[in-house]
Amino acid sequence: MANYYEILGVPKDAKYNEIENAYSEKIKDYLHKLNDHSYAKSYKKLEEELTAINKAYKTISDPKLKTAYDKKIPNVVIVNTRKPKGKIPSALVMSTFLITFFLGVIGHGANPVYYISISKIALYLMAMVSPWLSLMLIAFLYRDVFTSFNGQIVSVGLMALNTLVFGGIYRSSKILATVITIVFDIVIVRGYENYLAYGFFFSDSVFYIQVENLVSIVIASVIYITVFERFRKLKQYD
Repeated sequence: MANYYEILGVPKDAKYNEIENAYSEKIKDYLHKLNDHSYAKSYKKLEEELTAINKAYKTISDPKLKTAYDKKIPNVVIVNTRKPKGKIPSALVMSTFLITFFLGVIGHGANPVYYISISKIALYLMAMVSPWLSLMLIAFLYRDVFTSFNGQIVSVGLMALNTLVFGGIYRSSKILATVITIVFDIVIVRGYENYLAYGFFFSDSVFYIQVENLVSIVIASVIYITVFERFRKLKQYD
């Protein structure tokens, strides 16, 4: 019996999205070969390959068919072809932390230029790399709030929570992380600050602040994708 896992190049415990991605890659490879004239003499073999790919996908992507198939091949050794989960080297994490820490301190309290805030870019970038280390940056930047224990401590705590959530979601979905962060900041963080200051939740400054947040996230994302996501292309990273 054909080894469908081997055909698609996925481990036996592969999740649905991994099977989907593997199938898409196999189809792309098939179409590339089909349009390559050097494979013209192997057309029949390519058709057989496509049939095997489709059959493998149909079987192991369906839970019921997969269960039945697994019972028929209990002795087949499935090689785990899943790449190890990507990790950013600790040296790069620490150097990034030091750089963002330095930029955060320099930019803290400075007025944004064209909605660009150096401290926010540093904070979001650190959250993308390591959400927990970003809390250290927040704690340092707002250390006066924590020592005085005034009403802003709750606001800073909410901002820290928002940053932590943003960093946790970012690698899975950049758009979702951005949307949640902006909404959370408008409704919870700024809403609480406005309530303390004016007695109501929304003010005209909210729009300006969210544009600043969005611009900062975009710039930080460009840096993150350019520098850090390159490691995902290496074999030892996901």
